[in-house]
Amino acid sequence: MKKSLKIKFIFGLLLLGVVLILVLGRLTSLLVKDAMMEQYSYSSGALTQSIADHLDGDKINFYIKNYREDDYYKYTRDYLVDLKKSFDLQYLYIYVPGENEFTYIWDASYMDYDTKILGYKEKYSTGGKKMTEDILENGATGKLYEISSSQYGRSVSSACPIYDSKDRVAGIVVADLSTKKLELTNRVITIFITGIIAFIMIVSIIIYYLFIKKSVIKPIKKLTTETKDLVTNIEAGNLFKSDIKTGDEIEELSNSFEQMGNELREYIEENTLITAEKERIGAELDMAASIQANQLPSIFPPFPDRDEFDIYASMNPAKEVGGDFYDFFFVDKEHFTILIADVSGKGIPASLFMMISKSLIKNLLQSGETPGKALEKVNNQLLEGNKDGLFVTVWMALIDLYTGKCTVVNAGHEHPVVCRKGGKYELIKYRHSPAVSTFEGMKFKEHDFQLEHGDSVFVYTDGVPEAVNADLKMYGTDRLVEVLNKNIDADVKETISAVTEDIDKFVNGEEQFDDTTMLCFKYR
Repeated sequence: MKKSLKIKFIFGLLLLGVVLILVLGRLTSLLVKDAMMEQYSYSSGALTQSIADHLDGDKINFYIKNYREDDYYKYTRDYLVDLKKSFDLQYLYIYVPGENEFTYIWDASYMDYDTKILGYKEKYSTGGKKMTEDILENGATGKLYEISSSQYGRSVSSACPIYDSKDRVAGIVVADLSTKKLELTNRVITIFITGIIAFIMIVSIIIYYLFIKKSVIKPIKKLTTETKDLVTNIEAGNLFKSDIKTGDEIEELSNSFEQMGNELREYIEENTLITAEKERIGAELDMAASIQANQLPSIFPPFPDRDEFDIYASMNPAKEVGGDFYDFFFVDKEHFTILIADVSGKGIPASLFMMISKSLIKNLLQSGETPGKALEKVNNQLLEGNKDGLFVTVWMALIDLYTGKCTVVNAGHEHPVVCRKGGKYELIKYRHSPAVSTFEGMKFKEHDFQLEHGDSVFVYTDGVPEAVNADLKMYGTDRLVEVLNKNIDADVKETISAVTEDIDKFVNGEEQFDDTTMLCFKYR
C-alpha cells in the first residue's frame, strides 16, 4: 500500500519532534542538576565555612571531655537551629571524628532542649568516613559528598573543619541537603522547561508543515495532475501552461515539463507538414536535442561569487542524438556536486529519460541523500515502467569545498582523468558499479577521494574515446591524456577547447554517431 507524501512528511515531523523533545528534556535535566549542585556547593560551602569560623574549637575540646552544657553551648544550638531553618537543610550538625564512629556535639535537628545530643556516638554512614578522612587530610575542599544511610536516607553533604587555638581539628561541621528534595526540584524545573520547549516545537512543526504543504506538497500534486493531462493537451493542440511558482527545483521541473509539452505540441503540428520519413526523424532528433540542450547549465562562470573552484562543461551533439548530460549544483554552502552521464538509446525517449534522470538525481542529492543512496533510489524509480530497457551510466562526485574530501560514485561510466597540483593528468581506474536502471534493488559503491588545492578533474562520456576517423581508429584515452598534459597549465575552458580541437583534428570531418560531452573542474 503506497503512502502519500503528506502522510510520510507528517509522520517524519512527529517522529523528529518526539526525538528532539526527549533529547532536549534529558539535556535540560542534566543542565538543571549541574546548576543546582553548583549553587548548593557554593552556598553550603560558604555556610559551613562561616559556622567553622564562628565557633570556638577550644569549647568543643571542653565539651568532648566533660559532656557538660553551658550558656555558650545553648546559644550555639539556637544559632544552628536558626541556620537550618533559614537554609532549609535536611541536617546541620557538628561532630568530633573517631576511628570507626563519631561523637555528636550539636545537631540542629533536635530542637527540644530536654533531648541530650552532646556525647551521643554513632557509626559512620556510607560515604561518611571517606568525607571525614578527606576533611582531616585536606581541610575545607568545597566538594560535595554523597552520604547514604538506612536510618537518615540519602543526602548531599558539605563539610568544613573547626580548628582550636593550637590549629588542630577540634570538630567538623556538616550541612546535609536531601537528594529527594534536589531530585523533586530538578524534576519540576525540567518538566516546566521541557513543556515550554515542547510547545514551541509543536507550534514550529505545525508552521513548518503548513509551509511545506504550500510550497512542496501542493505543487507536486498539481504537477502530477498536469503531467497526467500532458498527452491529452498535446493531442488536442492546447498550450500546456504550468503556473507553479515555488522558486526551487519543483518550479524548474514544472517549467521543464511545460517546455517539453509545448515543444512536443509544436513538433506534432510541424509533423503534419512533413511527408518524408527522413524529415520526420530529423525533426524528432532536433527536438530531442533542443530539449536536452535546454536542461544543461550553459552560463559560465556559473557562480561568480564563489572562488573555491573553476568549472566548465560542453556537450556537442552528434547527428544521431543520444542522451548525454552533465550537471553541477550546490547541495548546501559547503558541498558541491558535479556529474556527467550517458543515457542508452537515441531520440526523444533517451532525451526524456535524460531529463527525468537528471531531475531525480538533483532533487535527491539536494534533499540530503548521499551519492550512493541517491543513485539507489533513482535506479528503483527509473525501473518502474521502463519497458524499453533504457539505462544511464553516471559518474558523480560530492565535494566538500572546505576540506576537498570527495565522495565519488561511478555507475558504469568512463574512468576520470585527474591532475594533481604540480603533476600530470592520469587516468584513475577502479572497479565501478553497474549502470543505473539495470537491476532493481542494486547498491552503488562510494569511493573516497581527496582533492588538494590546485588539483583538476576531467570527466567525459564515451563519445570522446570512441570518436573514429576515416580509418575506423578510435581516439582513445591515451590520446586524451596526452592532449590534456600538453595543455596542463590551461584554465578549465581552454582545457575543454583543446580536447575538442584535437578530436576534430583526429576525425578530420568524419561523421560521428555519439555525443562528445566533457566537464573540467579545478579545485582552488
